[in-house]
Amino acid sequence: MTDTRVLFVPVSGSAGSGEVQRCRLLAQSLQRGWPRAEPHFLLADGTADVGFATTFLSASPTRVPQEVAEAIGRLRPALVVFDGNTRVAALVAARNAGARTVLVSSRPSARDRGSMVATR
Repeated sequence: MTDTRVLFVPVSGSAGSGEVQRCRLLAQSLQRGWPRAEPHFLLADGTADVGFATTFLSASPTRVPQEVAEAIGRLRPALVVFDGNTRVAALVAARNAGARTVLVSSRPSARDRGSMVATR
C-alpha cells in the first residue's frame, strides 16, 4: 500500500461529469494541504484529462467493477474516494487492499451500499 496515494473513482464518461470535476477539485485541495499526496484517477476512456495520474477504464467505473477492483489491487492506495456511485465489489476490493474508503453521493441508496460494506 502506498501511504500517500489517494485514488479517485468518479462516475465518468466522454460527455463530461460533475463528479469528475468535484474529484479534480478535491485532489487539488488535497495536494495544497498535503504536498506528499499522490492523487490518481480511474476514469472512463474518452474522459477529459484531469491533470493527475490516470488509469483509463473501458467504461465508467460503475459499469466495469472488475477493472476497478484490478486497478485498486495494482495501485494499493491508502484511500479510495468513490464519487457518484460504486459497486459493492469495488468497495470490497478497496478494503481488501487495506485502503480506507469515502463514498460521496447525494443518493441514499448509494450511501446505504457503502455503509452495508463498512459493517462486514
